[in-house]
Amino acid sequence: MLLRSLCSNTDYPPPNTRGEGDAIAALLATVRDYGDIHEELYPHAEIETVFEVGRQLEDLNRLGLAVFAGKLRGSVVFPALDEAAPPTRLRYGAVFIRRSADIKTFNDSNSGGRPSARFWIPFGPVTLA
Repeated sequence: MLLRSLCSNTDYPPPNTRGEGDAIAALLATVRDYGDIHEELYPHAEIETVFEVGRQLEDLNRLGLAVFAGKLRGSVVFPALDEAAPPTRLRYGAVFIRRSADIKTFNDSNSGGRPSARFWIPFGPVTLA
């Protein structure tokens, strides 16, 4: 599941209402919690998390918000303490929430005219999965 690598970076618009704020916070909390405990979950709890995220995404969509998640290209590199050891590389991801009205769509000629979206990403570049 993609959520496993998405607890590092998040970006979202300032909420216009308490309902938007609650919906944004709920999704981000679920993603972060899942990132922390996914290896310890039994299959039933993991499936319940999938359904809960689906419900949260529907709530955000009803509020006019769109959610994008992906792995950021590259990794964070931590030098090794011992010169003989390799550095530690951690891949990380991000969750972006945008107002649907702020997303510009276009037909991408580089992908056979497939509909694509354009919006600002503060941490880019991102590989959407």
